[in-house]
Amino acid sequence: MRKNSTLFTILVTSFVMALSGLVAGSVASASENVTATTSLRFSTGSSALTSGHKAAITKAVNTSGKDATFIVTGTAGKLPGASDKAVQLLARKRGEVVKAYLVKLGVSASSITTNVKITRIGIVPRTKLVGTFAGATPEPTPSTSPTASNSPTPSPSPTLALTCATGGACVVGDPGPGGGIVYYVDNAGFSCGASYSSTGSPTGGLCNYLEVAPSGWNADGDAGNLVWAVAMKQHADVSGIDDDTYPADNNAAGIGLGFKNSELIVAQGNDITTAAGAARAYAGGSKTDWYLPTATELNLLCQWNRGVTQVVTTKCSGGTLNSGTGATNSGFVGSSYWSSSEEDATWAWLQSFNNGNQGDNWKNGTIYVRPVRAF
Repeated sequence: MRKNSTLFTILVTSFVMALSGLVAGSVASASENVTATTSLRFSTGSSALTSGHKAAITKAVNTSGKDATFIVTGTAGKLPGASDKAVQLLARKRGEVVKAYLVKLGVSASSITTNVKITRIGIVPRTKLVGTFAGATPEPTPSTSPTASNSPTPSPSPTLALTCATGGACVVGDPGPGGGIVYYVDNAGFSCGASYSSTGSPTGGLCNYLEVAPSGWNADGDAGNLVWAVAMKQHADVSGIDDDTYPADNNAAGIGLGFKNSELIVAQGNDITTAAGAARAYAGGSKTDWYLPTATELNLLCQWNRGVTQVVTTKCSGGTLNSGTGATNSGFVGSSYWSSSEEDATWAWLQSFNNGNQGDNWKNGTIYVRPVRAF
């Protein structure tokens, strides 16, 4: 005995576009329960199934089951100048093509009925495929998980373009991943990190960007008036830091070196009451790689902030304070800022944002501090 089946009516609609041109669509329908709809259309005068037609018919079979009863009706509209016979033959042929494909999908030929209906002049071809779930309620399956045939296909999550702050490419002035501003870009890359190496970036390669902390990084506003070293270390060379000559050595080797310098300064015994200690303790943007910049990194920072062309070996000069791209709210006060570059046991280098000059100062001097990070 056949199982309770679902009635699917596939209605193939045709009409004459010209004396020899025919357009058709197909519709499957029933009168009970939930209705599903798909659309398709035949090319003018053609009875060939396209991949779209096949997909729609396959969906109907998958939804209803191969044991359902299918009624394929070719419906054609009359137009002046076209014989009923021509329209009728094409509509019937299309119905037979649909039937043949249903059989190919595993539906029994005895479960498929085809017929042709001629309607009023000028009928607009309908191109929707409607399927209605009918019959007895199916028995529950052992698993409560939805099956592949009736489970809704999850919509793919939209792909959002990465920004500089979320891991994308950066340009000068972009908000950085650490909540600061990107002030220097080197597409070729530079050594960086605590080891000052080609694998020092957070992703294990060269660094390409320098990011400066925002002006409010510290409750005291640039942690003003911090010494370079604690009292017991204010007359002691930091092991591992090469002394810079006067004026400060602005060269490519100083880019990305500040992290290593800062680590060496802290390791000497300088705590958060000092410039490097406070910079290393900063964790803006949940980043733990902030540091006290070198004289070279500070010189580039000054050039960016004053809106002048950045040249590694050229002293910062010209421009206007806090006028560089993205620098409006950088909040540099025009006073001098400590670098992590050392001149000798007693002196270290600083950068003036007021006039761009670089100078030296005793390590017991109280100078402003602004952390940076490389990534």
